[in-house]
Amino acid sequence: ATPESIGLHIADRMASMMNLDRKSASAAGAGDTSNTQCNDSKKETVIIDAFCGCGGNSIAFARLNKNKDVAGSNTRVKVIAVDNSLSRLKMAANNASIYGISKEDIVLVHADAVEVVNAYEGGSRKKIRSEIPTNDRCCETYFGFAVGGVELLPDHVDALFLSPPWGGMDYDSNKG
Repeated sequence: ATPESIGLHIADRMASMMNLDRKSASAAGAGDTSNTQCNDSKKETVIIDAFCGCGGNSIAFARLNKNKDVAGSNTRVKVIAVDNSLSRLKMAANNASIYGISKEDIVLVHADAVEVVNAYEGGSRKKIRSEIPTNDRCCETYFGFAVGGVELLPDHVDALFLSPPWGGMDYDSNKG
């Protein structure tokens, strides 16, 4: 299987799970779900890809916006693609442009995954003062996509996707 087919499969499964969660909450009589991810009228689902690398999974999630048969309803998927390597984020921006991803569907964040995960509690951004120095420019643009730091993180997220780098095909060949 190619990385793209694996990413699309994961994105498809994630979209299916999100739709099942919405339907099961409604069927269970969950009452007012206006503040939860189970709200059918919700217009945007925000997914953090904490180890985006060159963007394969992030692009697959963002492509759900082009295939509403998979994503279901009128929910828009917004991907927060995080990586600690600026060069990989530049590659992700290039790949997203090749696949025709809208710059509104993917946000590229140059930060450490642990820092990003710790910025949220219960899906909402913690109200803490950042210890990270900021500069006058929030972002650079690569292939039409803004790449910035934690200041680009949204106030709320619905899903956290973790697929850390595993080292490639020979990752265990150097056992000692």
